[in-house]
Amino acid sequence: MANSLTSIAGAQIAGVELFVGLSAAALDEVAARARVQALPRGTMLFAQSTPAERCHALLSGRVR
Repeated sequence: MANSLTSIAGAQIAGVELFVGLSAAALDEVAARARVQALPRGTMLFAQSTPAERCHALLSGRVR
């Protein structure tokens, strides 16, 4: 299953705790750089002690 990336609007991330309190303009700026990616269950996003290459924000679902 290929993972397709789509864009997102600032209003869609306004409720994410990391972005709460940002102005509409700042949310739009973050959203302009963000991509939404639906991943199948069991997909490893990152491993402990691996250097970070990006920031993840969960819009729905859960992480174990």
